[in-house]
Amino acid sequence: MTSRRTASAVASLTLVASTDAYAHTGAAGPGGFGRGVAHPFAGFDHLIAMIAVGVWAARRGGRSVWFVPVAFLLLMTIGAILGAIGIAVPFAGAAVVLSLFVFAMIVVAAVKLPMWASLAIVAGFALLYGDMHGTAMAPNAAALSYGAGFLLATALLHATGVGLVALTRRLIMAARRMMY
Repeated sequence: MTSRRTASAVASLTLVASTDAYAHTGAAGPGGFGRGVAHPFAGFDHLIAMIAVGVWAARRGGRSVWFVPVAFLLLMTIGAILGAIGIAVPFAGAAVVLSLFVFAMIVVAAVKLPMWASLAIVAGFALLYGDMHGTAMAPNAAALSYGAGFLLATALLHATGVGLVALTRRLIMAARRMMY
C-alpha cells in the first residue's frame, strides 16, 4: 500500500510540475542576471528536478556529489547554446516532463545506478532543459548575464538537494543516539 501511495504522490506532483514545464518560455529580457536567477525558482518543474538531482547525487555519495550536478550544469549550458543558435530538439518540452517523473522516481525509489548511467541520464535531460531555454530566449536577450544567473540558481537548487540529504542523515543519527 505504501508503494502505491508513494507512486501516486510522485505522479501527482509530476503532473502539477509538468504544467509549469509547458507554461514558461525561459526568455530573458532586460536585467538578464536577475531574471536568470529568479527563473528556476518560478516553477515547480525546476524546483523538483534540480533539487532531485542534488538529492540523487548526495545519495550516491563520493565523487557523485560534485560530478552529477556539474555534469547537469555543463550539459545544460551546451543545450542552451545549441538552442540559442537555432538547433532545437523536437519534443524537448515533453522530455522535460519525462525528466520530472524519472528524477522523482529515482529519488523516491532510491535507485542505485552505476556512475556512467547516472551521468548519462542527467546529461541527456540537462541538454534538453538547456535547449528548451536557449530556443525560447528572446533574440535581444542579455543571454550571458541571464545564463549566468540561471546557472547560479540551478547550482543553488542542486546544493539544496545535497543539503537536504546531509540534514536528513544528521537528524536520523541524532534520533538513533537518543533512542539507544
